[in-house]
Amino acid sequence: MFALSQSPHDNATISIQEYLDVHANAFHANSGINFSRVHFGHHDDESTGIITDTTNNHIKFIVSGTEQAYINSTGNLFLSTGIIHASPSTANTLDLDDDELGDRQNSITLRSLQSFGIFIDSNDSEDNNFFNIYDGEDDPNAVGKDDGIFSVRDTGEVFITDDISVQGNANVLLDAVVSNAVIGTRVFEGTVGLQANDSATLFTAYANDYATYTLLNANLDVITDNLVSAQTVAHANDFVTYTRLNANVNAVQSNLSTAHTDLSSNINAVQDNVTAITGGGTFLSPFTNVNVATGTSNVFFVGRNIASEANVNMVFLDGVSQPNTEYVVNAANDTVQMVDATIPSGTIVQIFSMS
Repeated sequence: MFALSQSPHDNATISIQEYLDVHANAFHANSGINFSRVHFGHHDDESTGIITDTTNNHIKFIVSGTEQAYINSTGNLFLSTGIIHASPSTANTLDLDDDELGDRQNSITLRSLQSFGIFIDSNDSEDNNFFNIYDGEDDPNAVGKDDGIFSVRDTGEVFITDDISVQGNANVLLDAVVSNAVIGTRVFEGTVGLQANDSATLFTAYANDYATYTLLNANLDVITDNLVSAQTVAHANDFVTYTRLNANVNAVQSNLSTAHTDLSSNINAVQDNVTAITGGGTFLSPFTNVNVATGTSNVFFVGRNIASEANVNMVFLDGVSQPNTEYVVNAANDTVQMVDATIPSGTIVQIFSMS
């Protein structure tokens, strides 16, 4: 102990006036490892300070007889709790061994009262820098930028190794107008639906084994006016199977075939009439009568004297031509009786005749 004293040299008790600062080229402690008496510490607490461990080449930091941290020969710093606190707020922390993450032990947490930033190549000294998140990797020297499950490059591009999945009620909002945008091939491995803000135009892209097709639906009102019967297409979640529901009771394809047959028959009838007129026969004038079914009868008026059952050429229900096996013509009272007992109320019945 180096101290200043004014006590006589022959005093039995030496009175210390003050301690002295000791200056030397080097100071070495020669005691063993003892957490109760550190190599370099405070006079009033010999269990707090620094110990040099020559066996393990460590510099140990001891507080109240407990090792709290050490630096090894490679320069690595080890903390007993793994927590680095900010100042003045201890709420901003980096916890390297956080056992408070629910079902995950030995995790790392980074806490901030406000925000935190990640700076890549802040001095702008080189290109192709990146911020990556890796999964299942334990050797930093064995991975590169393309091995990350999530990567942000210094160009601002974001790379993800698997599909983006938005769960729950989350909405993905794009608050920007992009000109000449290009949608990559990988997007079409699944299904992408884009709908305009006015809900008038719908664009849906479907893909099946990279064979992509596009379905464009124009204005819904225009489609409704141009189609004879409404059609609803419901696509299943696997985007492969779909179900077609036809508004009209009769199948559209069947009606088209029937209409084609009736049209051919009517063309032949017209040609026969032209031949008869040319040979001095009676001219037959066309006439169309429109009825609205009330739901209580299956008999409808032709609208004029037809003289013969054969003069009724076509009968339409809501614009769909009916085969002549679906109705019976009665020339005695100029009516057409449908085979079905009743026709649904509101059905438009058109009868075309030549007489």
